[in-house]
Amino acid sequence: MDAKKVIVLLGLIFVLSGCSSTGGGLCSMGPFIPDIGAGERWTLNEKRKLIARNNAGVEVCGWERPA
Repeated sequence: MDAKKVIVLLGLIFVLSGCSSTGGGLCSMGPFIPDIGAGERWTLNEKRKLIARNNAGVEVCGWERPA
């Protein structure tokens, strides 16, 4: 294998290693409770994602629903 291929392969390994998980998942994070002004700054899509994430945590992890 020549030097260019080795460098490309090492670069690819380095980049993909950033995608690996540290072992935590949804349940280890806990519910996300935004600050008071978040409703004005966030887009509708961001709000929907937060609601979906917290609802999944309630169902899968047994979190209490954030108020």
